Amino acid sequence: MTVEYLHPCIDQQGNTNEKENKQKLVTLFEFSGEKIKRIRHYF
Repeated sequence: MTVEYLHPCIDQQGNTNEKENKQKLVTLFEFSGEKIKRIRHYF
């Protein structure tokens, strides 16, 4: 199963602008039977 989502980024001053500053992330779940075998995050 693959999940794609947007995550707000934080600049070097610690500020975040959720409307303009988003990073697309992908998380991949690998299963063995009904259990999660591995989770991988891609930036």
